[in-house]
Amino acid sequence: MTRRVSALFMMVLYLTGCATWRPVTLSPRQLIEEQRPGVIRVIQADGTRLDLRNPSIHSDSVTAVFRVRASSRVFRQDTIRISLVDVTAVEVRRLSVTRTILLIPVGGLAVMLAACLSNPDCFY
Repeated sequence: MTRRVSALFMMVLYLTGCATWRPVTLSPRQLIEEQRPGVIRVIQADGTRLDLRNPSIHSDSVTAVFRVRASSRVFRQDTIRISLVDVTAVEVRRLSVTRTILLIPVGGLAVMLAACLSNPDCFY
């Protein structure tokens, strides 16, 4: 049981700590047409940030799948269309080397602590 909890804890740490949103210098059109990212974050003129899946360009708009929270645990997916004029910035998820390097020893210590806490002979 402890191994499963430790493995789950490590997986959560690695998945959340290793990637960050980074701004791109390309225009939204160039980014989507040339790099075809699976997920982008669009920042609109009013400051709204939207994480969009499978973005594509249609005419003068970005069309993508947007997850909407229907209740506390349920999401639904809607197709959203945003005019390129309303987009002030675009970000993509990139590997954060610093976070990854810092996370490895922290994760290792957490696993050792969990293993030690599950064994009563550890502190003797």
